[in-house]
Amino acid sequence: MRLRKAVTFGTVALVWGSSYFWIKTALRGMSPVQVTTARVAAGAGTLMAAVAVRRQPMPRGRAIWGHLTGIALLHNALPFLLLAVGNPTEEDAGMVSVFNASVPLCALGTALVLRKDRHDSWTVPAGLLIGFGGILLIFAPWKQGARVVSW
Repeated sequence: MRLRKAVTFGTVALVWGSSYFWIKTALRGMSPVQVTTARVAAGAGTLMAAVAVRRQPMPRGRAIWGHLTGIALLHNALPFLLLAVGNPTEEDAGMVSVFNASVPLCALGTALVLRKDRHDSWTVPAGLLIGFGGILLIFAPWKQGARVVSW
C-alpha cells in the first residue's frame, strides 16, 4: 500500500512539475487558448474515465455542475491561460516553475487548516515542511537579491 501511494504521489509530482515544459512545447504549434482548452478537456476526460471505471454516478444538479465549472475556470483554465499568454522569458521560467510547484503544497496547507477532522499525525505537516524546504532550496531567494523582494 505504501509503494502504491509513493508511486501515485511521484506520478502526480512528475505531471505537475512538468506542466510548464509541456505548455512551452505546445505553444510552438498551438495558441494559448488551445493549450488551455486541451488541458481542461484532458483533465475532464481523465476524471470521467475514473468515474466510469469505478462505476460511480456522475454528479447531478445544476449547482454541483456550476461549482465544478467555476473551479475548473478559476483553478485550472485561468491560471494556465495567463501563464501561456504572459509568455515568461527564459530567465523567468525558473521562477514560474517554482511558483507552479508550490501550488499543491499551498492547497494541502489550506486543506490542513480548514478541515474539520483533525488527526494527530505529524507526517503531513512534516511533508509540507520538507516540500517547502525543497522549493526554497531550488528557488534560492538569497541568490535572487532585490529581483524577488523589490517593489
